Amino acid sequence: MMLETERLFLREMTRADLDALCAVLGDPENMQHYPNALDRDGVRAWIARNIRRYREDGFGLWAVCRKDSGAVIGDCGMTMQMIGGERLPEIGWHIRSDQQRRGYAKEAAKAVLQWALQHTDFPAYYSYCRYTNTASRKTAAAIGMQFDREYPDAVNGITYVSVIRRTDVNGSGKEYGMDIDVYQQYFAAEGCFSGVKRRGVSVMLTSSSGGGEIRYTLTATFFPFENPEDFSITYDAAFSKVLYEGKGRRSRKREQSMLETLRGQADILAAEQHAEIFWDKPLNEAQYG
Repeated sequence: MMLETERLFLREMTRADLDALCAVLGDPENMQHYPNALDRDGVRAWIARNIRRYREDGFGLWAVCRKDSGAVIGDCGMTMQMIGGERLPEIGWHIRSDQQRRGYAKEAAKAVLQWALQHTDFPAYYSYCRYTNTASRKTAAAIGMQFDREYPDAVNGITYVSVIRRTDVNGSGKEYGMDIDVYQQYFAAEGCFSGVKRRGVSVMLTSSSGGGEIRYTLTATFFPFENPEDFSITYDAAFSKVLYEGKGRRSRKREQSMLETLRGQADILAAEQHAEIFWDKPLNEAQYG
């Protein structure tokens, strides 16, 4: 099987991925929130375990590859894990150190969640990590997960668990399917969050539909933008607003109307956070889905 996103594709691991995954799972810095980094035999066993999962469960951790080069930069997928004494479906990810802070983990995890919602019938999906792993906690939040629980264990000290329930995908108890990015563009901005100056913002309009209903959400995500090549998104400064929710399906007329008022709505979001968006300073071309 293969999943595709804007910049990535996810495919089943093979034994030929050993060197690429050693660069991910064998990196002590990248594995600092785990008991230890894996040696080559450990990575070889990791690959074999996931190949077995594909056969037995129909899913597992998949190789994350960049579309522009085909390079394997990590893994992401769903596995069955023991969480607080229960065997639960867990969405997990590992991205190579030099490819982090570019939004790849969120992009891959979001695709896996969408796949899971469509191809499995679990009532909820989880992500868990050592409580000190703030990057993974933020990625889980970025795909819609919320804090579920913490509990002590011998491996992590304290394990932090996030969850997203099938009937709460849109936060209102209605069941929605796949998100579609209707519009996204980056602009210069000004703001300060978590003590870090933000000079860029991603402005996105997404649609979520299912069961004859649709929801459109505006999200403004402020990020550092320290140089012209730096589009590394951090999710501690992401703010959303539902623009429409009700009966129907995607409509070009409705979406055009929303795009016409999008900047005004985004300005309101920014002002509430004491930030500003400079619409006359776009950082890229608009992308439409």
